[in-house]
Amino acid sequence: MRKRKDEYEFIYDNGDDSGIDYSDLSESDPEEAVDSLRGNVLSGSCIYCGAQDGMKYEGDICFICSVCGRSIHEDLYYRWLAGYEIEMDNDDYDDIY
Repeated sequence: MRKRKDEYEFIYDNGDDSGIDYSDLSESDPEEAVDSLRGNVLSGSCIYCGAQDGMKYEGDICFICSVCGRSIHEDLYYRWLAGYEIEMDNDDYDDIY
């Protein structure tokens, strides 16, 4: 059984971390995330109305929501799915099919 001081040192002073290269721990590239999702997602939650499995991949370049009818480019949808922020116009366009 360890003494409290030994436990503290084991937890907080366990080795020298000066040799760690923290640049390897940087955030991943959003484009890598997009490429990893491409071809693996056929449907998902709608980014606009929140309908579960509302967004369906319609081939070529976009996802279209079967509930609200709005669409988004596949790369933007993949970025959103991967947890990256995306910029969108907030204009209220008529549905375009």
